[in-house]
Amino acid sequence: MTKIEISQETRNDLFNRKDVKGFIEADVTPSKAETIALIAKEMKAGEDTVNLLRVKGKFGTNRFDFEAEVYDSVEDLNKLKFNKKKKEGKK
Repeated sequence: MTKIEISQETRNDLFNRKDVKGFIEADVTPSKAETIALIAKEMKAGEDTVNLLRVKGKFGTNRFDFEAEVYDSVEDLNKLKFNKKKKEGKK
């Protein structure tokens, strides 16, 4: 069984988002998709508005700490996503 708990939630009005920290208790390491789904359900937001920053687990425990950003809308998320440009090498 998977349990999620939000330990810190901070509103960031400049970027129209909530910065969230918490932990998940699970038997196996949760995938990125599972973690995003759990955070979205807990925060009552759409999965497409969650930006997962990191998930950290400690060896031998079933607790996984996470950090995420939950945006007010998909447009707010897309405004701030950085587009990585490929460097063009010599031909």
